[in-house]
Amino acid sequence: MNKHATTLFSVLSLLALGRLEAICDEASQQLTVTGRVSYLSFISSPLKEIYHAGPYYELTETIPFYKGLHAWMGIGYFQKTGHSLGSSSKTGIQLVPITLGPKFLYQVDRAVPYIGIGVRALYTHTTDDSPLVRKHIAKWGPGAVAEIGSLFLLTDHLFIDANGGYSYAKVRAPKPKFPNITTAPLTVEEWHVGLGIGYKF
Repeated sequence: MNKHATTLFSVLSLLALGRLEAICDEASQQLTVTGRVSYLSFISSPLKEIYHAGPYYELTETIPFYKGLHAWMGIGYFQKTGHSLGSSSKTGIQLVPITLGPKFLYQVDRAVPYIGIGVRALYTHTTDDSPLVRKHIAKWGPGAVAEIGSLFLLTDHLFIDANGGYSYAKVRAPKPKFPNITTAPLTVEEWHVGLGIGYKF
């Protein structure tokens, strides 16, 4: 590579780096609040066999931290009924995940692609009409979540959020109702895709 080509490459690299920093700086000023509705499908057993899938609702917020890096917070809600495996006992589950982690946003014209990972505290509340188990069980469990998506700006402040994600959490086994019955931890593994509408400050 000759001297002129090297100089040209250096100049173009600096311009590209400056453009990237400018984009990141612009995205970093975007505090957002979003309401989302997703299709959630369970991967883990026995939730997959009992509850299959259903609507998942979530409220999220991103707060600027450094350039395109944001602090990501969210709280969600899922509820579904079904029947216990091997019996006709009616059962139900409620999930309330609380998420915290980093999210990176990169603005390209009217689109803002992003990727985020976070830790999750998952509240589970199950009900079961079977006489062999406790009717109400409420537990917290640790987990993690990852998601990708993009914001599509409708105006300078209003946007649509298209997203998809995966999460995993484990809740410790509940105390058995009878001494001769054993219980097992509950694994909550799922994927979800959805849309939301939000406001950029």
